[in-house]
Amino acid sequence: MSFEDSKLTSLNIKKYRNLENITFTELSNINIITGENNIGKTSILEAIRIISDSEVVNQIAEIVWDRDFLYTDPRWTPPVLDFFLNVFDLKDKTLKSLEIEAVDCNNQKYVINVEGKISATERERVWQTDKAMFPNYFWRVFTGNLRYESPNETINKELIIEEDTKRSIELDRKPILNISYISPKSIYTDEYISGIFSGMTTEERNLLIQAFQCFDENIIGFDICINRNLPMMKQWPEMLIEFKDAGLVPLSYVGDGLKKAVVLLSQIKNKPDILLVDEYATPHKHIHIKFLKIVHKMTKRSCYFFLIYNTIII
Repeated sequence: MSFEDSKLTSLNIKKYRNLENITFTELSNINIITGENNIGKTSILEAIRIISDSEVVNQIAEIVWDRDFLYTDPRWTPPVLDFFLNVFDLKDKTLKSLEIEAVDCNNQKYVINVEGKISATERERVWQTDKAMFPNYFWRVFTGNLRYESPNETINKELIIEEDTKRSIELDRKPILNISYISPKSIYTDEYISGIFSGMTTEERNLLIQAFQCFDENIIGFDICINRNLPMMKQWPEMLIEFKDAGLVPLSYVGDGLKKAVVLLSQIKNKPDILLVDEYATPHKHIHIKFLKIVHKMTKRSCYFFLIYNTIII
């Protein structure tokens, strides 16, 4: 699928978390979503992530994990049911349904429709020694149907998710849409260094400096440094920002706005079809506009943006 084919022109979301029925039309290369807290802005980005892959249950589990948990342990695969139920309208106690539909520039559809119900049966704990202390428990099961439609495939299948259902991981599976997501918890770490510096041209380096200058006009360059005095396991590359008056300063010393910029720019280097940015806030309108213009030039129209701001920029 080419980049132009992946452009979404409209999006409709029904009964995803607190979004009862919301439609976006005439989507453009850069789409900015504003509003107060707890009205569903992040849910819009999550819905876009879900349509990127027919493995809907896995996608939902990953999305809820990203939203609700700061740390993950690769040795532990959590049960999926609670994560899966998390995306439905909480007012629907037993019957569950959601629908997400997007249309691209070729009028091809991406559709996800899930309908089903949650049931529970009482079970006795086989290991209990004192019924007063360890009463019986309820074993929940979601049964329903999933329909997934994209330009590449159409799937209709039965869904059965129980209390002990685990998330299946396919390391070599590639989604239909290549989507990168920057969450509010995404902060600058050393892992982003290689993504920014790998294969960088002189033009890209100059554009990167211009992007940094949106936050501080005294920035004149950047570099990386590895502290060879540390133990080998701790010798991670560190990004340094060069100022006119202060010289090279570790990125950890600068403000969060610039750190977030590094995260965003590192994801651009991965060349996603769609880049979702949650809570990329900057207090000044002129910084916002100037930075986005430079970022758009850096992408060379290689991806589409959906950005969230908690409040309207003034």
